[in-house]
Amino acid sequence: MKSVKSALLLAVLASAFASCSNDDDTNNEVKNGLEGNYTFVAMKADNHVELEYHYAANGDVIKTISTYDYDAKNIAGTITIDPTKFYSNKFKYTIETTLLGATYTNGVQTGYSNMPITMDVPEASSTSDYKLIGTDSIYLSGGFVTAPEMGDEPVEATPSGAKYKWAGDTLVITTEVRQLDTTVTGEPGMTVTEYTNNYAKVIMRFKKN
Repeated sequence: MKSVKSALLLAVLASAFASCSNDDDTNNEVKNGLEGNYTFVAMKADNHVELEYHYAANGDVIKTISTYDYDAKNIAGTITIDPTKFYSNKFKYTIETTLLGATYTNGVQTGYSNMPITMDVPEASSTSDYKLIGTDSIYLSGGFVTAPEMGDEPVEATPSGAKYKWAGDTLVITTEVRQLDTTVTGEPGMTVTEYTNNYAKVIMRFKKN
């Protein structure tokens, strides 16, 4: 279940523009052509989540790999972009997908899963300052939308970046996220070291009104 939550949370954070970027080469003066009102019309995501556990007591290594992709359904919401801010209004969508999972013990596959997943991302609105990065990227200083609840509270997107381009009258925003983490728990000689490697690519489309 942890791998399922990690996969879904990563995807939604990605869709909330949670990709890695920096604010070098920022252009705050040139009119960027993004200003206007848009309707949220499409979102596609591809995701890959790896969790690897190393057990000091017996030397075992257990690894789980989860993959899934989806085209969001029941999409609704709008954004307004002015020279300095993104405003999202009543964003929501539904994820319908199949989570494919595999488990390996000491390099040998010991399990496989095929789990249908349906998740309604609740309606949310927010505002974020933004800056241009070069000629094809955006840096947002705050949360843009929120992730669905994984615990007691929704998870808000953090400062982030994204690539953008035009397809006719549609603004296409692409994010790529990779999260690496290492956690060690337990007493000396009995520790469990967990390595996390999460990747998501999300493409969102907004039609200019």
